[in-house]
Amino acid sequence: MKYMNGLFAIFLLPASMHAAAAYPMPTPAADGADATAAEIEKSIFNLNGHIGSWPTHFSSDEERERIYREWRHALQSAWRLEAAEPAAEKNLALLGDLYRQGHNLEVAGAAEAADTTIKQCLAKYPDSVSCHFVASYFYLSVNPKYAPLGEKSLLRLRLIFQPKVNSEVERGLVFAYLYQGQNDKALEQIDYYLTLEPASDWAKKFRNGLRAGKARLIVE
Repeated sequence: MKYMNGLFAIFLLPASMHAAAAYPMPTPAADGADATAAEIEKSIFNLNGHIGSWPTHFSSDEERERIYREWRHALQSAWRLEAAEPAAEKNLALLGDLYRQGHNLEVAGAAEAADTTIKQCLAKYPDSVSCHFVASYFYLSVNPKYAPLGEKSLLRLRLIFQPKVNSEVERGLVFAYLYQGQNDKALEQIDYYLTLEPASDWAKKFRNGLRAGKARLIVE
């Protein structure tokens, strides 16, 4: 499964700015969508540019509707794959990621479905790299109170990847600490991340913003 830097989001914004709530989108009905697993994975990767994190990114209501249709087709295709091969690791990871995106898109029930699917995957496949990544993205975006679950998956990934170091895991831990109010650990982690990615502009800006007290979370 492909992953995309930027799904962990921090906002360096004036206190008066906030994300505008959007109207909810309907829960899709099952149909005969027939995208392959590889096509679904590609769709998820591409959709992350719009609905991979919160706030979502749309230029217009028309674009939001188009993204919803693309997401719906991918989800319906993933349902078909799951029906053909129930509880397969790859299918659970695809579904968990799509439900995560659906939550960002404000689809009713998507957050609950993501939580159930991710937990099912990790119970059956405790060392699933793909499901731990999905878990980290989801639990570090749905609500700060779930940040410990995101941190747990990231720490598991760190162990799985050893002796190699995965920069996306280390990036995620910055936000895991921040969302739990552990600013000192977040600063220590961002310093470590910059030893891995010294040219990272977002990390430098983030560190400066956090030190100046200008970094904050947006929770809707």
